[in-house]
Amino acid sequence: MRIIFYFFCICFLSYNSKSQYLDYSQYYSSPLSLNPALTGIGEYGRFGVNYRNQWPSISKGYQTFSSWLDYNFEENNNNIGVILSRKQEGFASLNSNFIGFNFANKISLNHNLFIRGGLQVSYTNKNISFDNLIFGDQLSEAGIINNTSLESLNFKDRIGFLDLGIGILTYSNRFWAGTSIFNILEPNVSFTNSKENVSKLFSFHGGYSFILKNPQRGLKNTFIFPSINYRRIKKFSQLDIGSNIYFNPMTFGFYYRGIPIKKFNEIVSHESIILLAGLQYDNFNVSYSYDYSISKLKNFSGGSHEISLLLRFNFLGKKLPPREIRILSCPVPNF
Repeated sequence: MRIIFYFFCICFLSYNSKSQYLDYSQYYSSPLSLNPALTGIGEYGRFGVNYRNQWPSISKGYQTFSSWLDYNFEENNNNIGVILSRKQEGFASLNSNFIGFNFANKISLNHNLFIRGGLQVSYTNKNISFDNLIFGDQLSEAGIINNTSLESLNFKDRIGFLDLGIGILTYSNRFWAGTSIFNILEPNVSFTNSKENVSKLFSFHGGYSFILKNPQRGLKNTFIFPSINYRRIKKFSQLDIGSNIYFNPMTFGFYYRGIPIKKFNEIVSHESIILLAGLQYDNFNVSYSYDYSISKLKNFSGGSHEISLLLRFNFLGKKLPPREIRILSCPVPNF
């Protein structure tokens, strides 16, 4: 079983290192990394923080921290944002630092249908500590015998590169659908003198908002948001499908991650069941989710924990009529 576990670790590392993608279960709580067109889709400004601890049962597993900020300049339909992230991949002693600058603009097709386009310009810095790695020429039948490996002499300990991402989103007051492409420049991410170009990552995401109106049963402010998020990079693909249910001030969600009709090396692609709970107070949201693994990793990984924080603000301080009177809101949850 441990052989299968390490096989999955290697596959995950290969996907993660080549995708340059912040892969959150609460994907709409990190909108600037999901689709640049989601930049500034709130009423005014938003500040968010996301933390993911993946496979905590593994010593020095995968941890991702990101923070983002955006603002909607409603008068001219321009929206700007910035996102910072740091990924620590203990299995490979690899750290990634990322900064992205987003810009988005909105076009009105009619009074109930909008299209938004977005662009992301980013810079990533990666570093690796070879002191924490063991290569073949350091080993013998008696154990580790050399402190320095010849392989490590051929590696750089730090690399950096620019990249681009684009996205488009269409929405009404009930549905939304968007697509995004990241890694457009396909930069070289190799720590050696060879070329290892990152592959383009394609994403499709969408959903619908159902309003349950039954005041006699206390469902007047209850909303259901079924949604999907599909990602593909080369031959690797991943699908999240599920729903949030919101009844002020609580949110609960249930999602499935995997592609049951697809097999990878004769193994059906079931990955995890995701449970989510959130609370909204005034302009502040906090949510927690847990990924329960249903793959071959379930006895080793410990699942994944994720926490998201969101604060809405208006630093321009303008007194305007309620949003529902001024503009049509995108029904994406948590916004």
